[in-house]
Amino acid sequence: RDYRVAAWIGEPGRPLDDSVRSLLDSAVAGLQESGARVDRDARPAVAFDDGVATFWKLLTPVISAGMPAEVIDVFRSIAGADPADESNPLTSYARAATQSHHEWIATNEHREQLCRRWAEFFEHHDVLLCPVTPVPAIPHCHEGEVLTRTIEVNGSEAPYLELLSWMGFIGVVRLPSTVVPLGLTDQGLPVGVQVVGPYLEDRTTMDFAGRLAQIVEGVGRPPRFA
Repeated sequence: RDYRVAAWIGEPGRPLDDSVRSLLDSAVAGLQESGARVDRDARPAVAFDDGVATFWKLLTPVISAGMPAEVIDVFRSIAGADPADESNPLTSYARAATQSHHEWIATNEHREQLCRRWAEFFEHHDVLLCPVTPVPAIPHCHEGEVLTRTIEVNGSEAPYLELLSWMGFIGVVRLPSTVVPLGLTDQGLPVGVQVVGPYLEDRTTMDFAGRLAQIVEGVGRPPRFA
């Protein structure tokens, strides 16, 4: 009852499967029934798309650092093809992979500004609940490339990399996150929720996660390990 809880269940323009949303909504309802104060409208002064874009701009150079020089040369040619084109994910990836150190430093400075806005948010809230991924577990896919693969959300296709959006949005600003298994979908797939806390307050997220786990159904042990 002493916890000040915010819940960010879904973001306009970002797909979230109904099976995931249903279990997250049930968890929030369970918390409220247990006496927790849950604010479903509270948000940090951070745009979701901006946070995710910052995550990819900082991560992509790290991923590409070990790639062969000839691959980087291809990325450079793609990056310079049309400066106005931001719609092609390969173009965006190529530009992030070949950005200058000056550009990376500027993006990192923007990350620090986002961190400050999150710190201000957590002056009024103890934890934030949000999705881990937009869908339950998917069939493993080896076809195509990571930038061209898709996932299915509520019967429609969405970019494969949406799988990392919520995790990247939280991880890029160095916030601790503890995942609590909430329950199973009708297809028997587990769904969890991120319990996010202020910077360095890992024990806060773990304590709240332990309390939340006593309220939700959970997923139990797989039959072979029961």
